[in-house]
Amino acid sequence: MFTDHVPSYTQKELDEAYSVLMRSGLILIKLDIGYGLIGHSDESIRRMYQLKGRSENNPCVVPGDIAVLKTLCPGIPEVMPDWIGEQIKWTPLSVIHDLDSQSPLWLSLPPLARHYSSRNGSIAVFLHAGDFMEALVERAWADHKLLTGSSGNLSGQGNTFRPEDLAPSLIAGVDRFFNHGVSRYENPQRMATTMIDLRTLQITRKGVHCSQLEARLAELRARISGGTDAHQVYAAGRQGQ
Repeated sequence: MFTDHVPSYTQKELDEAYSVLMRSGLILIKLDIGYGLIGHSDESIRRMYQLKGRSENNPCVVPGDIAVLKTLCPGIPEVMPDWIGEQIKWTPLSVIHDLDSQSPLWLSLPPLARHYSSRNGSIAVFLHAGDFMEALVERAWADHKLLTGSSGNLSGQGNTFRPEDLAPSLIAGVDRFFNHGVSRYENPQRMATTMIDLRTLQITRKGVHCSQLEARLAELRARISGGTDAHQVYAAGRQGQ
């Protein structure tokens, strides 16, 4: 049973959080799918990896919205933004697609942050992350900036949904911790978001609402490809660029 949703931040907290980020700081905030570490600068991302004990081969995700996704990944087939928009009305979601490495929005991140936020020319965008995160994304978008981050837990330990369960070293290591109670999608398996590769229309990480999303993906594949392999749909979208 998931926790009832209650808005969790004030305007003062939003202003403070964004100010810390723009001063190269690292923040720890409640997302709907667990607490998360968010940064913008090389220093904040370097510290994030150190605090988590995270492998350098494991990239960050970029919190965003549909506008951020379309800007970073202009090769997405036309049908996808509307489909994604329908899904994020009821669930958080992470999606992968090819990155436009020359996008000014992408280049708003400094070099090390970019290095840790992409893999093999692709990027993972975290959508509908929670009210506080979405407000920070909107503020950054207005300033033509991009944020990046990772789950607020030690590497390999699964998402952390309650402030009392957060590692003390994480709380001590950030510039600002916002304690906003229990995350909306707390679950005993400590699952994160479901992740979908939009190039293949396949789930690459099973997370919350995975079975519902798989069913909706199957419907989408049937609708847009007429039963053909999803790779052909992706190839057709690339040819149309």
